[in-house]
Amino acid sequence: MLSVFLAATVSGCKLFGSSSGSSSSPAAATITPTLAVLGTLVAAPASNPVTVFNQTIAATDGDWTPFPGQANYWDIDSDFSLSDGYNDQCDGCLSLMVGTTSFPYDQDYSELTFYTPTMGSAEGVIAATVTDGNDSDAYAINGTYSGALAPISDARLQQTLDLTAATAPVSLAWSDDWSLSTGNMNSEPDSVYQVVVRDTSGNLLETLYSEDSSGGSSGTDGSADLTAYVGSSVVLSFEHLGPAYGGYVVVDDVSVTDGGPVEYVANGDFETGDLTSWTTNTPAEIQNMTSGARNLEGLDVKRSFYTVPNKKWARWVGVFENNTGSPITNTVTYSTNLGSAGYGIIYNTPNTNNMALTTWDGCTSDRDIGFVFGNATTVTFTSDGGLCNYSGDENIYHTFDITVPAGGRVAIVNFMIMNGTDTGSTAADETELATDIDAEAKLIVDNIWTDGQYLTGMTQAQIDAIVNF
Repeated sequence: MLSVFLAATVSGCKLFGSSSGSSSSPAAATITPTLAVLGTLVAAPASNPVTVFNQTIAATDGDWTPFPGQANYWDIDSDFSLSDGYNDQCDGCLSLMVGTTSFPYDQDYSELTFYTPTMGSAEGVIAATVTDGNDSDAYAINGTYSGALAPISDARLQQTLDLTAATAPVSLAWSDDWSLSTGNMNSEPDSVYQVVVRDTSGNLLETLYSEDSSGGSSGTDGSADLTAYVGSSVVLSFEHLGPAYGGYVVVDDVSVTDGGPVEYVANGDFETGDLTSWTTNTPAEIQNMTSGARNLEGLDVKRSFYTVPNKKWARWVGVFENNTGSPITNTVTYSTNLGSAGYGIIYNTPNTNNMALTTWDGCTSDRDIGFVFGNATTVTFTSDGGLCNYSGDENIYHTFDITVPAGGRVAIVNFMIMNGTDTGSTAADETELATDIDAEAKLIVDNIWTDGQYLTGMTQAQIDAIVNF
């Protein structure tokens, strides 16, 4: 079925009182949504921010996950589209074009700028956990459980060793398995796995073992001499430092013994099933980044991405700035290629006034996704006509006709929704609805201007330029 709808044509000002959607921006010169926290530039991040962000939601469909407790990842490509989603939700989602010119796949990591807010455990960031290997890329090494370090900018799994009464020699042994990689941006720094000794204030004393993403994936049975630390208390720290693409570090059978012999590591085999006796660092992750500018048909274009780990949605903001002396009118097109290929069941999300789409895989096992785009000029898609009919089209397009005044800017906001469900695995026919995605899309459409979470992290200049809500 081909579905095309027309909404109001947007221009260089907000759609005050637009009748094409239930959510329209209030008429005010400066708009700050209720409880929204504006983003501020992080000029010197403490560690290299990642550009692939694990999503901390439960997988309920039995499919694999990139890390324990994290069903998907937002793997941002070098054109700021979503590359895959982990479970093949996309073969490139939300690619951008102005007129006939595409936003290119050439972002260099050095061009990126990063903005607050930072994310911690309260927002769903996982630094380390235990893994049993069930339905996760991070396998347990020995026994039922192993410790696992997540692919964030700075993940640490630590234990304080009281060696004040130890007798020489003191020896460390451990087993590990790791997969290290960089993200999709050009010239991203290597991700690093290291085993180090720190003092109790966190200062680095010695690096015992180190690998970076040039090594790909591997594992080892490691050992090191800690005799130099007899008479003191030190911290043994296993660390995974991003940026990383779906990577992990798994450690097991950690043991520190002296000449007694006395064992100084508790729960070194993680068979308690948790991190008893271990600590993790307090993460402060940045998940709000903006591209460098690219000139597309006279407009200087930047793309921004933002997500909160334990939310089902992520947000893209495109800013189109006219630094010429005359207005520029053009069509902005967002294109999506679904991982479900021609088997995707696609429909206008109920009760969103044609401001959102939902899609689920009608034949294989890709997880459900949705898109919220507000007042678009056109939206074009073809849904499969039945389960496994292969009569659909994997390509979805939504467009905006914009006019950017001389010296002005326009901002277009898009949301994408992912969860841990595959509606197609239980659907009886193509009329089934992905109700969880539908509900999330409706919340965004209804509340974008009144619930601050949806625009938190944007700058005031971006908010003031929004034209599609």
